[in-house]
Amino acid sequence: DMPGKGVHNVFNMAQAISASRHLSCVCLDLSNNAIVDMHELGHRVATLPMLERLTLNMSNNCITNINELGHRLKDVKALAYLHLDFSDNGIDVVTDVCTSIGYLTALSYLHLNFAGNPVEDLGGETYGWENLAELTEVRLDFGYSNGPRSFSTVRDFIQYCQGTG
Repeated sequence: DMPGKGVHNVFNMAQAISASRHLSCVCLDLSNNAIVDMHELGHRVATLPMLERLTLNMSNNCITNINELGHRLKDVKALAYLHLDFSDNGIDVVTDVCTSIGYLTALSYLHLNFAGNPVEDLGGETYGWENLAELTEVRLDFGYSNGPRSFSTVRDFIQYCQGTG
């Protein structure tokens, strides 16, 4: 954990994490730093074949793009616990993260926090989410472009995205 330590580059940390391919849990608190680029960390975390628990607190940084994390997340088939806090950054697209979550059939806990970001569109990003509809531990918080949006069930999120909620 290195909250508020002036960290701006996580490349070496990402490489060290992926070198430990036996990891089943990754919990990083890198909040309140000056991190801009999530590409390498997103790529490396998603290459851990036995990862069951992922907690990333990346709030209050300068991150605008989490596409690589989102794109690769679907490859972490054992993931049962996912907590991503990217609040108060500059992220406007969460499509890849939302799409990948639909492939994570082992999930039993899901918390996404994108509050304070200019997230534009949530529609059409729920492919596979119907498989997660029975999750009981869910918290989904999205940005402010059209006002804050929060969901406590997967069904509510799906209905919102499909325009029926």
